[in-house]
Amino acid sequence: MESLVIIGSFDGVHLGHQHLIIEAKDMALRCGLLLTAITFEPQPSLFFNRTSQVLSSLEERLLLLKKYGVPRVEVLDFESVYNSTPEEFVRDIHAEMQVCKIVVGENFTFGKGKGGSAHDLVKYASEIGMEARVVPLLSNSSEPISSSKIRMVLNEGKLEEANKMLGHPYLIYGSVVTGNKIGSQIGYKTANIRPPSYKLLPPLGVYASWVNYRGIFHQSVLNIGISPTFDRNTIIPEVHILDYSHDLMGDFLEVYPIKYIREEKKFSGPEELREAIFQDTEKARNILINESMPDFMI
Repeated sequence: MESLVIIGSFDGVHLGHQHLIIEAKDMALRCGLLLTAITFEPQPSLFFNRTSQVLSSLEERLLLLKKYGVPRVEVLDFESVYNSTPEEFVRDIHAEMQVCKIVVGENFTFGKGKGGSAHDLVKYASEIGMEARVVPLLSNSSEPISSSKIRMVLNEGKLEEANKMLGHPYLIYGSVVTGNKIGSQIGYKTANIRPPSYKLLPPLGVYASWVNYRGIFHQSVLNIGISPTFDRNTIIPEVHILDYSHDLMGDFLEVYPIKYIREEKKFSGPEELREAIFQDTEKARNILINESMPDFMI
């Protein structure tokens, strides 16, 4: 089946990306084409700067693209793509993926040295019988929504503002790994998630959050931090699912922080920590009762 492709890093799959997806889905439906997203691994920002951080790991991008209705995703090695000329890039995807239409955002660049622009793509595509469409960037007030802007806002601790630009709660995805089991000992079982080192996390603290486990969403409390009461040195997202006690070891969780509750702090011992977690869970319940779930979470 011939394809209509959208191309990008899709870091965060934010409102601008969703705007592109909606335009492409409508065109693909009208033309009887298979909507396909082409994305890159590593992300370009990581390729050029190994110490940088991103909103979404590859697994998170694949999850979010699926949630927004993209049925097929092709992951290209960015180094190979970067070393291609713009003309080679267009010809290669046309030949390898049966592409007949391409949709990109107006800030799209491609090929060696970022030598090709979105408007170059239109030109090269037309030369080999493809149609390319450039979609204007989606703006939030005075400036376009971008992954770099969301990263900046998230680093500043403005989670709710970041979530608005994302169009969904920030996603932290990963498998449950072995922890110190302190939570279980004080009556609040937690699941530790170890995301990749290049994954940007919200600032240290406690958050009201949703957890998706096997397709069912649960209210939860998320702690991002070093557990200072017990002198842990590594920053780990640790989530307590409310009213749930089953063993999650080795399973994968989607965690969506919604609202900041408090800073992480060192307590005098387990009893004081237990009382703080109780207060956190009550606050989380009250917050999440009044927070409507995003469309893709229903």
